Amino acid sequence: MPWFGQSGARQDLAGVNRGFDLRRSRFAVAKPVKGTILALEPTGIWRMSELMEGNMCFADWDWLKTEYFSPSRRGFLRNGLTAGVAAAAAGLASGLLPGVAYGAEMPNKNGGPGALGINFKWFGTDGWEVSFGNRTILFDPYFARIPTGFLSGKFDPKTPLTSDPALMDQHVKKADQILVGHGHWDHLMDIPYIARKTGAMVIGSESHANLLRAYDVPEGQIVQVKGGEHMQFDGYTVEVFPSLHSMGPTKKFAVPGHRASVPEEPKTVGDLPEGDSLCYVITVADRHSVFLMSSANFIERAITGIRPDVALVASIFSNQIHDFTPRLLKALNYPKVILPTHWDNFERPYAEAYTTCAMSSATPPTLTCGSRT
Repeated sequence: MPWFGQSGARQDLAGVNRGFDLRRSRFAVAKPVKGTILALEPTGIWRMSELMEGNMCFADWDWLKTEYFSPSRRGFLRNGLTAGVAAAAAGLASGLLPGVAYGAEMPNKNGGPGALGINFKWFGTDGWEVSFGNRTILFDPYFARIPTGFLSGKFDPKTPLTSDPALMDQHVKKADQILVGHGHWDHLMDIPYIARKTGAMVIGSESHANLLRAYDVPEGQIVQVKGGEHMQFDGYTVEVFPSLHSMGPTKKFAVPGHRASVPEEPKTVGDLPEGDSLCYVITVADRHSVFLMSSANFIERAITGIRPDVALVASIFSNQIHDFTPRLLKALNYPKVILPTHWDNFERPYAEAYTTCAMSSATPPTLTCGSRT
């Protein structure tokens, strides 16, 4: 299973280093556990709560500011992921992101921030729930985890699309917007059901929109974008950026292509092409911003200067992209918090818990995440 070794380079399922190299990073890296919520509460505590098992890990704010963050951070990723979640508060003396949301949440009667922070819940693969106040935004929610042979080198594009509505009902209660990173099965196939269930607005490219129409998602819920759009909502904005899909060793990727018109309802994974890749930035109350990407590639000129507080960074096949990590981090102005995404085995069953996180009793405490056999 994936693991961050001492160098910070991720080891993937087959033991091949796919190059998500964090050795030169100057930020906190929190490796999420499937089914977890990560949040920075108004009290200044970064919290990681595993919903399935009820584990709670937290770090003291004063220790984070005075003890952990020194000019040298060479010990940061020692013994796997060390203090990743704790480090997420680096330099955030003013309670920066995830922070406290204004606007979409009613402020308290004395002014200032409301009672809730911005929460991040990872569903596995590239699926995320970002919530603040009474708003919920989903990004590429995917639960089916269909075994297509992709990770074993035996990919079958004729693999039937089989969803699990009960599982989606269990994990998704509401959504205001759903953001589509790209159109592949492990990103888009569960979105139509969730959109119809929640009535959420779905934002994606022309291809994504035509696929949604094929699934009978109501036209009023579909917002078609190209990149460059900057949409204002109640107390927050969503900005869209054009992007690229990752490349395998052959410098290609599975199921390319577009849907310029509405097709028949997709039946197999090969019926869901990439159809353009998009990145997004969610900004809450003009203060706190989150960068979301769905694949380990990007258009450097398109995202340079964004300056997000938190970045969700895809890593699979990133070693096929020239200078991936340094270029990306420089373009994003070195976000204070990095949440790796799309690093897991997305063909194992969702219910198969395979990752654990433990907080040590040492001083200072450390959080270590790894594989469970």
